[in-house]
Amino acid sequence: MPAFSRRQPSYRSSIGMLTLALLAFALSASAAERKTIDFDYVSELAETLAQDSYRQLERPLPDFFKSLGYDQYRDIHFDPDRALWQSENRPFSLQLMHRGYLFTDPVILHEYTETHVQEIPYVREMFSFGQLDIERYPSNGASYAGWRIHHPLNRDDYYDEVISFLGASYFRALGRGNHYGLSARGLLIPHAEEEPEEFPRFTHFWIRKPSEDAETLTVLALLDSESISGAYAFRIKPGDPTEVRVRVRLFARKELQAIGIAPLTSMFYYGKQTQPKPVDFRPQVHDSDGLFIHREDGSAIWRPLNVGPQLREQSYYGNEIQAFGLLQRDRDYGNYLDAEAQYAQRPSLMVIPNDPFPAGDIVLRELPPSGEFEDNIVAYYQPSAAILPGTAIEFNYTLYWGFLEDPHHALAKVTQTRHGRDIRYQKDEIFLVEFAAPEGGIPNTITPQIKIPEGTEIRDTAIHTNPGTDLVHLRIKLQIEPEAESLLNIEATLYDNEEPYSETWQYQWTPLP
Repeated sequence: MPAFSRRQPSYRSSIGMLTLALLAFALSASAAERKTIDFDYVSELAETLAQDSYRQLERPLPDFFKSLGYDQYRDIHFDPDRALWQSENRPFSLQLMHRGYLFTDPVILHEYTETHVQEIPYVREMFSFGQLDIERYPSNGASYAGWRIHHPLNRDDYYDEVISFLGASYFRALGRGNHYGLSARGLLIPHAEEEPEEFPRFTHFWIRKPSEDAETLTVLALLDSESISGAYAFRIKPGDPTEVRVRVRLFARKELQAIGIAPLTSMFYYGKQTQPKPVDFRPQVHDSDGLFIHREDGSAIWRPLNVGPQLREQSYYGNEIQAFGLLQRDRDYGNYLDAEAQYAQRPSLMVIPNDPFPAGDIVLRELPPSGEFEDNIVAYYQPSAAILPGTAIEFNYTLYWGFLEDPHHALAKVTQTRHGRDIRYQKDEIFLVEFAAPEGGIPNTITPQIKIPEGTEIRDTAIHTNPGTDLVHLRIKLQIEPEAESLLNIEATLYDNEEPYSETWQYQWTPLP
């Protein structure tokens, strides 16, 4: 991974280090310290932490804030006029998030330059608290819950929110024209369904003060948990799409059989193919509609998301991958009919390794939904080898957030999946898969290759093309035997003269009684 570009600003001109507004309200701001902050510095901190037992970071916070509900927490607002760097006309501005509700863990924030670093002190006057009746405010050492960056993403005269880090190691970003949707995480530690999940979290951030003409923002972070610690570097470049380049170096406290690298978290309540659907006026409700995997040999997999009454988990051979991600391919507002949520504008999120990942698998987990306000979809890369204490393991990848219409291959791509039953033969399940033809049109020699599980029988297949369009419809009719398993998998690829013509469509479903 190339080194981050760094300018050499003078200390006097660039490191006030906090804005005048912040200095005016800071009761006990620490002095700027002359120190070089870089990835190796954070890596040494992480390695030292991993050599000792885990100790949770503590900062004072009144019980009142710990007991806030969702609506009460939303009553706390940061004053955007006091955003760091706002008065200096920098291309980025930094806003801070108050602790409370689910976000009570402290996060220690620093601003740094080429030569100096300083902690950003807690200042309660930077927030408004609405109708909250607060008897006691946090003390000066309370720190924050998270932070967000604003930048002229959609137009030159307005600073849009571009990326935010809040809760454990969660963060989310926007490409141009997007509305917030799915999230990424720094690290995931897989666990059995009956076990509590361990949530590594970012405890410290070092945010580099941008130059006056900066196109990227550099952020360093320290991650810590019971089992592992790590150093992270983020290079954030807003745009269409927004790029977040990530460098990770991890140190285990104990042997871990599995970790999740570049984990993605999304929401899927229901889609066109979901049976039965909730009683809802909207045709679909989801942040993402499929898992996309692109291999270095040019082949690609599209796995439509769906949910059922039980947890679903699938693994895909992850060696020699070029990209994977959770995408929102359906961009038609009429397929959502939600002017407030704007699901058609939610970003897709692609992971592209900058250095080859070690041998492993891409894992997809689909949990039964409890509504549209909780993420129930997780996808991540899981290395095959155990993570051992005393050694460092490193990963480099880039996250792309945006509409991402181009799937980075020349194959016909899956645009929608439909599922129902034959009206005459209720034992027959019908799947309709729609492909959008690539450049070059639709040849007359397309044939399907279909894989079905034991306990099912192919009753019929057919390929239809719509005159005047670039769409190919594959219809598959299956009969499911009584002894079939409760969770079934089906796979289909279109071929042209023995050469792959389309992505491989893979689907998992639970037959209805």
